Amino acid sequence: MEPSPEPSEHKEEEDEEWEVESYDEPDEFELLEPIEKLDYEQELSSAPFQVEHHGVLQNGLTYYVKKNSIPKDIILVNLIVKAGAVCEEENERGVAHIIEHLVLEGYGYTNSDATEYLKAFKHQCGAHQQAKTYWDHTSYNFSVTNTEDLRKALALTAAISRELVVTSDELEKEKLIVIDELWHGSQIVEKQHSRIFSAQLYQGTKYAEPLGGTEKNVRDLSVDIVKGFYLKWYVPNNMAVIVVGDVTETQIARLRVHGIEENELSEGRVYWLRIAGAEYRNRLDHSSEELQNNYTRHFNYRECDLCPKLQAQLIVALTKSINLEKMKSFCELQCKASNLSVIILQSKNFVTQEDMKGSLQKITDLEKEGSLAQWSDEEVEGSNNLILEMEPESG
Repeated sequence: MEPSPEPSEHKEEEDEEWEVESYDEPDEFELLEPIEKLDYEQELSSAPFQVEHHGVLQNGLTYYVKKNSIPKDIILVNLIVKAGAVCEEENERGVAHIIEHLVLEGYGYTNSDATEYLKAFKHQCGAHQQAKTYWDHTSYNFSVTNTEDLRKALALTAAISRELVVTSDELEKEKLIVIDELWHGSQIVEKQHSRIFSAQLYQGTKYAEPLGGTEKNVRDLSVDIVKGFYLKWYVPNNMAVIVVGDVTETQIARLRVHGIEENELSEGRVYWLRIAGAEYRNRLDHSSEELQNNYTRHFNYRECDLCPKLQAQLIVALTKSINLEKMKSFCELQCKASNLSVIILQSKNFVTQEDMKGSLQKITDLEKEGSLAQWSDEEVEGSNNLILEMEPESG
């Protein structure tokens, strides 16, 4: 085991980590006048943030174009289809995901630029790694480094939107790939957790169903179902092209016992204002991917962007308005056992259900006794070790 650093060295490293850039004179952020309320109709712009060219073509296709040099010499091309898993009917479960696969195989495409770029793109990084089906939209993402490839990438987005033709054999072939993908996804603990969480949180809605459907759902899909969904949703007035680039449980128990102290709240304010200040000072330095995501949200949800100055002014005012009384009310409202769920994904060979119940009961008992250690300035991480100390012997 490596020796621990001397206390003095550790203190220097800690100070260095939290060192804040100092300014001789107040900068623009520090001079902002706090505002607590907005007239949304007057202050919010319906235009997306920093976009240079944005509009709708005669065929209904929405477009966003933004020159950006972060990163340099890269152009991102993104096709957004405002159709995802929530658009599926009962007999269509999984169809949005399988269409994502089919269009990137190029079935039925006649545009030579589109097929040429798709072939090169798949060889380079695997096309399916650059596309994803979400609940409310499907996204196809490409990156190019020159105008010739940009032209071909745009030709591919056009082919995706209107040229898909698939046979029964091609569909059956793709079903096997999707089923294999679903199986591998089911073995990932994080995805298991997400599914269980969504099933509880959104029960009674389509959001509680497995994203992408089940193996049975996929096997039951027919060419007619695929064609019907594609023709209904893959239409220009339901799509957008975005081009951006260089053309760039113990902590909760502890809250219930001890609440929030003034020194913690003060540190929280300073920390949050430090982040807000850094974001405001760098408000024009956005990567192409960030801008692309902004335009995606604008197209999907007509999400209005609060200009950086107004956003910073609101953050300053609201952060300074938070006091201990408000924090206490929030903790009393939110940090209740009835408002918590514990999801455990672990092999029964290591930890049994009774083991976990026992650990949680110990936390509950310590809380009732008021025995949970309060965090000190020197030992902020003290209470984080509580779970480790109570780890069941069988684990």
